[in-house]
Amino acid sequence: MKNKFREMRGDLTQKQMVKIINKELEASGFSGITTATWSRWETGANEPSKAMYKWLSNFFGVSIAYLKGITGTQMSFEQLAHEYDLLLADYHELSLIHYADLEKIETLKGQLNYYREKK
Repeated sequence: MKNKFREMRGDLTQKQMVKIINKELEASGFSGITTATWSRWETGANEPSKAMYKWLSNFFGVSIAYLKGITGTQMSFEQLAHEYDLLLADYHELSLIHYADLEKIETLKGQLNYYREKK
């Protein structure tokens, strides 16, 4: 399973990405990172701390599971919870539910349970 750090960098160089991240990290009260640290994250040689994963997921607007390469869903926990709540409300309103919707509900439920276990 390959993490998504390289993908999140897009067309930026590692140095450019680190400069942007460090500016935001320092504004948030965190210490900056080095280009070598980012490089090790990209290659999977090292991983960020739990606090850093949380910060990065907020910074990029994606889930921690997505950053780790566990899921292809880019949604954050809050987005997943909102989607789940909407689907659940629809489910209760409908007497018959389409099979594809039911599969989506089950997928979101699994992702939410994953996040709840990680908290």
